[in-house]
Amino acid sequence: MSPNELGSILVLAVLLLGLAVYFGRQQLRVLRGLGSPDALGADDRRYVLKQAYRRLFCTALLVVFAGLLIGWLFLEPGQRQVREEVRAAQAVDPNVRLTEEQKDSVRIVVAYWIGALLVLLVLLICAAMDFWSTARYGLSQHRKLLAAQREMLQQHTAQRRQERNGQGDVKGHQV
Repeated sequence: MSPNELGSILVLAVLLLGLAVYFGRQQLRVLRGLGSPDALGADDRRYVLKQAYRRLFCTALLVVFAGLLIGWLFLEPGQRQVREEVRAAQAVDPNVRLTEEQKDSVRIVVAYWIGALLVLLVLLICAAMDFWSTARYGLSQHRKLLAAQREMLQQHTAQRRQERNGQGDVKGHQV
């Protein structure tokens, strides 16, 4: 593995772990803040609780993915050795077949990367679900605010009409 590859993997893994720690701590603070039942209404509390658990799950997946990246650093030398053996054998005989040990090594690497990509896929799906949930919740809150504003305007309009009608009657009797 080249120093650039090694450095890139380590930087990415450290970045992922740093993000996981940062966002995990934030969500744990949110969960501790939900300890007082007076903080939010029931719907808001349920939404924030589900959001915090979703995000904690995503941070756990970030840690797993970072671990898989670091694990690759230990698997790659064996894979490199298998590649070199195959190249050397193909230089002598282009029709050479892999040994069972080499096939097992390739299967392990393929399964490893399929697992890593599945973790990444689940992470992306969870992030998309969180985004969608946040958008839906924001839209529902917006609708509630519009309904409350509409209600307030209707009450204000009804009050003004009542005041105007009451004053009109008073003025009509005075004339």
